Amino acid sequence: KTGGSSEDFKAQLVKLREDKNIADNNLCDQISANKTLRAENQRLQELHSSLELTSSLEVSKLESEKGNLQKEKDTLQKDVSDAESFIGKLYSTNTEVQQQREDE
Repeated sequence: KTGGSSEDFKAQLVKLREDKNIADNNLCDQISANKTLRAENQRLQELHSSLELTSSLEVSKLESEKGNLQKEKDTLQKDVSDAESFIGKLYSTNTEVQQQREDE
């Protein structure tokens, strides 16, 4: 005998076709899942790039604002220094005037 009957062969052929269909379906599912993952990966990369750009712009804005605040602080410190100097001159002048009155 050279093997099984033609019924066995047909049954094996049917089983092989079923296995092939299952494998094809699994492959299609994997390809579809892969496409979905690639699309999600692309979306996440775009989001990441957008966030990096936004972050960079925010840092630039904050650095600019910091510079402006430093200038304002320097101006206010100079104003305080000028005011203190003026008060000192007024005090000195007032002292001189009082001294002159006492001397008279």
